[in-house]
Amino acid sequence: MKMKHFYIPKGILFITLPQHLLGAALAFYLIFSGKASLIWIILSYACWVLIGVVGVGIFYHKYFAHKSFETYMPVETLGAYLGVLAGLGPPIGWIALHNDHHHKHADQNLLDVHSPIHGKFSAYMGWQFSKFSLKMDSAKRLLSKKNLKFFGRHYFKTYWITAAVLFLVHPFLPVFALFVPGCIHYHVEGFISCFGHTKKIGYRNFDTADNSVNILWFGILSWGAGFHNNHHRYISAMHYQIKPYEIDLSRLILFLIPKKKIKLT
Repeated sequence: MKMKHFYIPKGILFITLPQHLLGAALAFYLIFSGKASLIWIILSYACWVLIGVVGVGIFYHKYFAHKSFETYMPVETLGAYLGVLAGLGPPIGWIALHNDHHHKHADQNLLDVHSPIHGKFSAYMGWQFSKFSLKMDSAKRLLSKKNLKFFGRHYFKTYWITAAVLFLVHPFLPVFALFVPGCIHYHVEGFISCFGHTKKIGYRNFDTADNSVNILWFGILSWGAGFHNNHHRYISAMHYQIKPYEIDLSRLILFLIPKKKIKLT
């Protein structure tokens, strides 16, 4: 496979901008003009949970990147598909960027392109405009997975064919069920990259080698993703709830996913 099947800078142009223009901007217009009811906002939240929390948070992140549990091929293919719909890139490239850049060099040097040590804007979204050589060490194990290679080759097609099918069902569906949820998760990820590694913002349960912190309110709202210091301490953990008040709602979904093997730490 070619490198473009792993890391796609053009995603800014072909997915991120449409998410914001056709998603957030159009959704605001439809809601405040009275053309769409509040039910559509509820649908957007539910779809964000589906593609953001399940697709990216559970499958891209916990399952593929950190091997927190094992499941069956049809389930992992569905999870990868949901992750693609978030519009953050094909699975193998996302995992390589997360493992071989962020975790391997967390807050240490330029290889961690998500770190706020390069500036808040750079961590939030500016890194996407930078040219860098994508490291693939940890993701090579995934090259044998035909389903992930398929989503790499047909990343844009998968996204926009889904949008077209949703449009045929109802013209509002691609806006509220795809673009808005993707836009939400884009900023969830940006917030974590920017503020989840800023010591002055949150608190730390563990003295890790990086600057990761937990942000209580964001951890609850993001279904566990905001308990970032807990994650950097126990990278392969199924959930990030350490203290009773650190409510990781993703545990509710993880309970429903059929699993072959679970890592306890």
